Amino acid sequence: AGMDSDMDIATDNATVASTTYRLPNEDLLIFGITSLGFIPLIFLLLAVWSRVSEWIPGVEDWLANLLMHLPAISIVVLLVVIIGLGVMAEFVRILIRYWGFTLDFDGRRLQSRKGLLQTNTVTATAKRIQAVRYKQNIIRQWLSVGTAQVILASNVASKEDDKDMVIYPLVHQDHVWEQLTRYVSWLPDRIPAVTPVMTGYWALIRNALILPVIAVIPCLIW
Repeated sequence: AGMDSDMDIATDNATVASTTYRLPNEDLLIFGITSLGFIPLIFLLLAVWSRVSEWIPGVEDWLANLLMHLPAISIVVLLVVIIGLGVMAEFVRILIRYWGFTLDFDGRRLQSRKGLLQTNTVTATAKRIQAVRYKQNIIRQWLSVGTAQVILASNVASKEDDKDMVIYPLVHQDHVWEQLTRYVSWLPDRIPAVTPVMTGYWALIRNALILPVIAVIPCLIW
């Protein structure tokens, strides 16, 4: 959701040879660090603070007075700490969710397993694959990496992001086509040409902020 640019290629189904993929720990770390899921969390904290200021009279004036007497560098450091805590919380969430990510394919069926505290297993037959998707937020675009998913003809992967089945949580954009052909043999030999849009980055920023803002504004008004 949000800051994602998607590329969908729809066509028929097929099967390929069996294979097993395990997400390397270093890729998992990069995947967690480059997630932008902390942005909605920060908006949520702001909404909670607006409620706290109503429940505890005087706390808002106390904070405003405190900030007025703090040097500018201290305020900057405070903001950095808040953002850092949000990034750390999102990193831990990703780490717990995708720990031990493994994808098995026997030529007919895909099965993914992941999770640290609770193992989540998703199984789907290759004939249900309708399209492939490669997603990148703005940070992962700069790093030329992204997430590869397959779009299925049923809701077997309803627990996945965007109701799609994750194949590679993190894969370099130059290698994604080659990697996906292991599971989807009907993909063309070359990736289709994509015309870059100069306003794309601003659109990504807008998409990342609009939903959190819409969710938080009613909390601030209420």
